[in-house]
Amino acid sequence: MNDWRAILRQGDPAAALDPQAAARMRQAVVRAAAADERRAPAWPMRLAFASFAGLVLTLSVLGTRPAHERPGPAGVEAGAERRQIHFTTPGGTRIIWEINPEFRLEETAP
Repeated sequence: MNDWRAILRQGDPAAALDPQAAARMRQAVVRAAAADERRAPAWPMRLAFASFAGLVLTLSVLGTRPAHERPGPAGVEAGAERRQIHFTTPGGTRIIWEINPEFRLEETAP
């Protein structure tokens, strides 16, 4: 099996190029890269950072409100405290049971 470097050298079209021509080609590429002074504008990155900082600030302010000021789920009274039991199976399935303290079993299922 051939060495991959040998395979690349065999198929190299610049192998027949004399060293002075290769040096001139390299200098032309370096000069063209140095002359190109286009830079990416900084404002998109600054805008993204400012938006992220505003989001973090908003979420931190909303998250620090006292529990009695936070909106609760619809249909839950302020005095009723619901609890949840969380299980995760080895396969990754999450099971969440919600315990309603006001639940009363008064009738049977059909």
